[in-house]
Amino acid sequence: MKSYLPIKYIWLLLAGMVLLLSSCKKEPDPIPNPNPDPDPDVPADIRVINNWIDEGMNNYYLWNTSMPDIDPNKEPDPEAYFYKLLDDDDRFSWIVDDYEALLAMFNGVELATGMAVMFGLITDTQVIGLVEYVTPDSPAADSGVARGDIILSIDGELLNKENYWELYNQTTSTFEFGKWNGEVVKSNGKKITLTAIELNQNPVVYHEVIEYQGFKIGYIVYTMFTAGQNNEWLDELNNVLGEFKAAGVSDLVMDLRYNPGGRMDVSAYLASTLGSASAMENGDVFLRMMWNDGLNQYWKQQDLDEDGKPDGDESSQLVVRLPHSDLNFN
Repeated sequence: MKSYLPIKYIWLLLAGMVLLLSSCKKEPDPIPNPNPDPDPDVPADIRVINNWIDEGMNNYYLWNTSMPDIDPNKEPDPEAYFYKLLDDDDRFSWIVDDYEALLAMFNGVELATGMAVMFGLITDTQVIGLVEYVTPDSPAADSGVARGDIILSIDGELLNKENYWELYNQTTSTFEFGKWNGEVVKSNGKKITLTAIELNQNPVVYHEVIEYQGFKIGYIVYTMFTAGQNNEWLDELNNVLGEFKAAGVSDLVMDLRYNPGGRMDVSAYLASTLGSASAMENGDVFLRMMWNDGLNQYWKQQDLDEDGKPDGDESSQLVVRLPHSDLNFN
């Protein structure tokens, strides 16, 4: 049986929700005691975790009024119990057992080789990996792995639907690369052994100024909306955008193909930097957030801006406005 600790479970309705919840001033409700007449096959510590999940989902889940009526004291697997509670329309929520690793990931830090790979079938059974990009100054970059490289096998095993993910997610692996000859992928003789490290990954993986038909076009590949642990990646983004502005670019391509999301304040800042000066100066609405009915009312009643009255519809937990940016491109 898996070992679980209640404090290390976090559920997310949308990317970044954990950061919003961490700023909530409301004290959490106490965890209810396990059923005094519980299922004898479910250990007490598992029942405590299940009740913690049940309490949290009832408080924070967007679809909290449509959750199925399942007794948390009779569920032997907390992870399976969590997924039973999800609404059919929910494509977003998941549960993790290490919140520290999750928060580190939001800052761009995770155990990785620096190689981002997309896997796909090329026959009914054979899988290959295509390197989408390589993070600068990573083990993969230092070993000569490049965008477009094709992974044929890992640790001597050809990849298939059953083994590719487990092989790829080892700490240390030997990758054999191949080349497409128009019909099949064959080995090109290149083998590289990589060990994943705790990598602080720069989300700006590529940038250049392209001169085309008399125009200067800034091009940037940006893989996550993150400021970094100490704003280092926000500084990196500003440095690149500053280069573009100094070069006098007339257009800008922000390549977000490999960007899964991230922090809303960073995406709002980027919108302020690239968007119209008037929208930035007016502090126009960047996005409105919708919580469940209970939380919507809760945020409206709070005084987060400390002006002595309820925030109402303008609560900072309901509305994100465009911030100021000295680099505004207009």
